[in-house]
Amino acid sequence: MQDTYSVVKRVVPEGETMCGLCSRLRRGVLYRVAGEVGATKIALGHHRDDILETFFLNLFFGGRMKAMSPKLQSDDGKHVVIRPLAYVAETDLQAYAEIKVSPSSLRSLRLAADAAAKAREGDAARVGKAPSGPGGIDVPRALASRPLAPDGPTHAFG
Repeated sequence: MQDTYSVVKRVVPEGETMCGLCSRLRRGVLYRVAGEVGATKIALGHHRDDILETFFLNLFFGGRMKAMSPKLQSDDGKHVVIRPLAYVAETDLQAYAEIKVSPSSLRSLRLAADAAAKAREGDAARVGKAPSGPGGIDVPRALASRPLAPDGPTHAFG
C-alpha cells in the first residue's frame, strides 16, 4: 500500500489545501490496484451531497462550474469510475444504514455523521434547494454573461 498522506504533507505548502493532490494520488492507487486484479470498473461512494459540495467549492473557490460525474472513463480508457450513489441524499443513506448496519458499525457511522453535520451547519437549507439532477439547472441563465431579468428573455443570446 502507498502512503499518499506523507507525500501530500511533503509536497503541499503549510496552509494550502491538500484535497486536489490527495484525490489524484488516491485515484492513481485505485487505478493501479484495479489493473493488478483485472478490474475495469471502480465504484466510489460519493453521494449527492458530496457532488453538490464539490460543485459549489469549484464554483466559489475555483471560478468554474464543475462537479464529479456519476460515470467517468479514465484518460487511458482502461477503467470506468462509477458513483452509484450520485443521486442519493446523505440523509437517505444514514436512514438506510440505521436499518441495515450492525450496532458497532452504526456507532462509527453516527460519529462520522455528527462530525460532518457540525462541519456543514447551516448548509442544509441550501443543499435541500439544490437541483437533484441536471434538469433542475436553467442552463441559459447559468451561462449568461449578463444577468437576465426574471420576466425578460429566456436566453442570453438575443
